[in-house]
Amino acid sequence: MRCIYPIVDRIALIYHKNYRLIFLLLLLALTAFAWFNRFVQDDAFISFRYAEHLAQGKGLVWNDGYRIEGFSNFLWTVIIAAGIFFSAEPVVFSQIMGLVFFLITLLTIYKISQFVFKSSDLALLIIFLTGVNYTFSCYATGGLETMLQTCLFAFSIYLSFLVCSRPEKNYLYLFILSVALALSLMIRLDSAIIVPVVFVFLVYCCFKSPCPAKKKIVSLLLFSLPLILIIGFWLYWKWKYFGDILPNTYYLKAAHTNYVLYGLKYIYMFIISNLLIPFPVLFFFGLPKILPAFNRKWYFLLGVVTLWLAYIIKIGGDFMEFRFFVPILPFLVILYIWLILKVVIQRFIRTTLIFLIVIGSFHHQFTFGKITFITEIASITELTHQVEAPDISWADVGKILGRDLNYSSNITIAVTAAGAIPFYSKLRTVDMLGLSDKWIALNGVPYRDKPGHRKITTLRHLLEENVNLIIAHPQIIGKDESTPAVFPLTAFNRFRVPLKNPHEIPPNASLLEIPLKNGYRLLAFYLIPHPEIESALLKSHWKKIPCVR
Repeated sequence: MRCIYPIVDRIALIYHKNYRLIFLLLLLALTAFAWFNRFVQDDAFISFRYAEHLAQGKGLVWNDGYRIEGFSNFLWTVIIAAGIFFSAEPVVFSQIMGLVFFLITLLTIYKISQFVFKSSDLALLIIFLTGVNYTFSCYATGGLETMLQTCLFAFSIYLSFLVCSRPEKNYLYLFILSVALALSLMIRLDSAIIVPVVFVFLVYCCFKSPCPAKKKIVSLLLFSLPLILIIGFWLYWKWKYFGDILPNTYYLKAAHTNYVLYGLKYIYMFIISNLLIPFPVLFFFGLPKILPAFNRKWYFLLGVVTLWLAYIIKIGGDFMEFRFFVPILPFLVILYIWLILKVVIQRFIRTTLIFLIVIGSFHHQFTFGKITFITEIASITELTHQVEAPDISWADVGKILGRDLNYSSNITIAVTAAGAIPFYSKLRTVDMLGLSDKWIALNGVPYRDKPGHRKITTLRHLLEENVNLIIAHPQIIGKDESTPAVFPLTAFNRFRVPLKNPHEIPPNASLLEIPLKNGYRLLAFYLIPHPEIESALLKSHWKKIPCVR
């Protein structure tokens, strides 16, 4: 192996002579990689629906006149609404904005890495390893707020390091840091997890500073007051507008839940799929070596990562492919490289462990959901297929339903896939899983003992909401598949509504077969009759299948 090192040294010389050009080309390549991996997920269309209603002057509502915070990304929804107001298509607009925040995040991580390692070379390596990670690259888009939250995390940590150098002098940085943390809370309330870590870090820096006590108090006030005032005003507005300071999703996903085993399994899957087994091994077995090297900046980064991992464990992870790892992924990379440098002496082993990060990312990309962990959580490929499948997708279902029913505000549908179908159909919608329905969030029946979708509606609630069509999770059949002449109500559970007695269903209910495209058809349960649906049966060749008890 020794003969390789002179070649490596020669490459290093060329690299240092062209550092700025390589830096720029790397950023462009990573952004291009993220664009190549772009996608949009069904959950993003929940925010798009709220944003569209806001842009149209209807307010932040799910259905006209129904104020409920069925989203957990307030500021992101407002940003999307601004794009729609200026005639931007929300999917493309969200992807472009995500890429902008992706690029800003990489630049910020570069500055953080320079600060902690005192090395531009290692900083460049960090942003390469972060940007090439498949999960991080994909969630540069996705339609959700993930990359904006990550960007504000990174920016807040960078500002904290700057303030730490001279807390009594950096009054402007303290003010900006306070605003940045407030904005991150308005993106997602779970950003509150990093606030106490930042606060403790700044208090420690202030009291270690030799400046007078008066300046220390001013510094802490400059950090605390903007954050308290902005968030206080925002929460007061939410209380007046929605009648609650917490999003409705809290009562479904976080309240009174304890999914520790699911959370631990979520972390385990991430480590195994990305071949990161050396990370915990290096940490635990190398602890005697790294403890003397710990200082406040490493305690700070470790505190952020540890608290966020504890949060992931508490809520049981997520049903989407490792989305919750994205906000801390750059700091995991920083800590991993630091561990390698502190614990491993041999140059070859160091290089191998660094290459393993890249190999692990591609291993995850090509095996997750295909060879490994097939039924655990939805892979990015699966999430993409739901909305953008070439033959037929949920977006197509929404567009065809809206077209056939004249986008009528008088027709109500009920779905569990409450994203693209409601957004494109423009129909009044009951979210059967309760994200945008307060009654289901508080009173729905248990559905799954897994994080995310814990409750579901009842038939009585659907009848009270005058639901015409129950779609639930879209049941799409191909042109070669046949449907029965009659539909037995014993098979009603395929629409995911708990049913104790078939006599609860109205006697005139039936099954509908709705033509889509490319020979595909959608099955929907026709619960309450409506004239426009009767018209669609004739004009759009919908087929009615009678029910038998």
